[in-house]
Amino acid sequence: MGQVARELRLHGNLPAPLATSVSAGLNDILNVKMTDAADVAGTTQTVSFQITDFESRDFAAEVVLEFAVFRDADLSTPATGAGSPNGTLGTATKGSFVAGEGTAATLVKTDTNGAFECTLTLTTGTPGTLFIGCRPSFKSPMLDCREFDSVSFT
Repeated sequence: MGQVARELRLHGNLPAPLATSVSAGLNDILNVKMTDAADVAGTTQTVSFQITDFESRDFAAEVVLEFAVFRDADLSTPATGAGSPNGTLGTATKGSFVAGEGTAATLVKTDTNGAFECTLTLTTGTPGTLFIGCRPSFKSPMLDCREFDSVSFT
């Protein structure tokens, strides 16, 4: 049984069969753990993430998901088109691009260890902060994609 289900069961808040169902559901959720990328004086920085299980252990499996670049911490304004800063994702060193390499919105596949790493390139002359985030794609397992990262280009 998962830790959350054990806690709920110990406190008498859930009957055992329901606690077991909650535990099984929580164990099926995978997390996207962003690696904190350092700010950079230049135009290129390495960015990465690791798929982990519910207990924050690395999850060794290939997973397909969307990985994109934004101008805001709400991850609502893509870093493309008119405006600044703009950025693109390219040159995977762990995992691979399924579609969209060299753009701000990509479809990627982690390597067999559940890791993905690529370059984030500032494509406008104006320095600024870019935000990167993930979300599930079609055929993805249940993914918790709340984490995101930011890189300031100076």
